[in-house]
Amino acid sequence: MKAKEEKRLIEDLHKGQRRALARAITILESDAKSDREQAARILAALESMTSSQKIGLRLGITGPPGVGKSTWIEAFGTRVLSKGLRLCVLPVDPTSPVSGGSLLGDRTRMENLSRSEDCFIRPSPSGRKAGGVSEGTRDVLRLCELLDFDILLVETVGVGQNELDVCSMVDLTILLFPPFGGDELQGLKKGILEIADIYFVNKFDVAADAAQSMKQDLLAAFSVFPSFLERGRPEIYLGSALSGDGVSEVLDTVLEQTVQAKSIGTFQQRRRDQELLSFREGLKTRILRDYFAKNSVQQALKKIEKELQSGRLGVGEALKRMLKS
Repeated sequence: MKAKEEKRLIEDLHKGQRRALARAITILESDAKSDREQAARILAALESMTSSQKIGLRLGITGPPGVGKSTWIEAFGTRVLSKGLRLCVLPVDPTSPVSGGSLLGDRTRMENLSRSEDCFIRPSPSGRKAGGVSEGTRDVLRLCELLDFDILLVETVGVGQNELDVCSMVDLTILLFPPFGGDELQGLKKGILEIADIYFVNKFDVAADAAQSMKQDLLAAFSVFPSFLERGRPEIYLGSALSGDGVSEVLDTVLEQTVQAKSIGTFQQRRRDQELLSFREGLKTRILRDYFAKNSVQQALKKIEKELQSGRLGVGEALKRMLKS
């Protein structure tokens, strides 16, 4: 992109044009070196044009596949908009390891939100990154924050206990459960279950007894974690994304907890810790990219891989030779 086009894109972003925002997100999610450099310039320019203190509320929405995350976001987002707040929804879809493609169909399940001028929805592929989010999610959150969105939702892929990355880039994480979730609970209890902030058992309207049982299972699981004993028993909501029961209560709790966290400084401290983590992760990524971009490394890699595939070299020795080279 030429300098004049980049300047126009930044101006359009500052004016709040949606097409410009969609284009900028594509740049932020790109792996190309020129796009990464441009993404940094775009964010820096917007920081200088707006108040660098602009902070939206970032929420992570996660849970097992089929729990109804998109439907729940539709219900939750509708209530956000009713309070006069602007909403940004960033669903992350799994990328196929075979074709490399993603369906990106979450927008179709959020019809009411997609029609609102105060809501922006942008699905993104997870790409090669594990953890339930994409490599560009953190930068996209900051971009949307600078464009005056009050609440930003990240909907993770939805694969279970390894979806921990979202917790390192949001202010609160909401974990959804199905009413019949014994297997899901077993899979989650040593992962994200420990670090979520709010718990919501969905589909209470069609399986009330099972939902109540699920709540008891969650309380039993909490009792074995020292972290819960230190911070107190978390809130567990029973409700339905379809009927909307319990969703307003979650929004009220989110807003109340945010006000409290800001008043005592934990909100700001969490953001500073996340910035430090982002710096360290970004540094590792840049070093690896620069390393593998070198011709000498590429040549050595091809030679060693060829020997490895022929059976003349074992994995351990291959790693040793590659590091020496």
